[in-house]
Amino acid sequence: MAFAHTGSGRIHWKLEGEDGAPALVLLNSIGTDMDLWDPLLPALRARRALLRIDTRGHGASDAPLGDYTLADLADDVFAAMDAAGIAQAAVAGVSLGGMIAMQMALSQPARVEAAALICTSATMDSAAWQARVEMVRGQGMAAIADLAMGRFLSPGFIAATRPLPPRSVANS
Repeated sequence: MAFAHTGSGRIHWKLEGEDGAPALVLLNSIGTDMDLWDPLLPALRARRALLRIDTRGHGASDAPLGDYTLADLADDVFAAMDAAGIAQAAVAGVSLGGMIAMQMALSQPARVEAAALICTSATMDSAAWQARVEMVRGQGMAAIADLAMGRFLSPGFIAATRPLPPRSVANS
């Protein structure tokens, strides 16, 4: 596994795709890891050098204690880009990943060639965010699974793909 070292820990990253092709950085949403992008990889690998990152506190990246700012998370991505030898890239981010992409464009605009901002916003209601943080800390990620699915997927898709509850042996 490849890691970029930051002042507060290690960021897991993976580079794949076409050597010498334009770079595309893929950033995950909160509560997911770089595998969020797996279904798209076959279509992207042939045309881009793909850098996927586990956002701080997700996947194989470290989760240092304390609060994280968007500037911290953007700096983590720049550290992974540096470790992968990428000076400039297009950046695609889902939800929190999109917020990080916007911060990257503000912090170091010369390094962000383009941005695809997916299911994201430029701001977050601090009270709603704090409530979500407390729910995850107290009850784990499962506590917000339905909320997260409702933000990314249509009700029809959720109903059609949600696993059915186990059947009782007596009802078979």
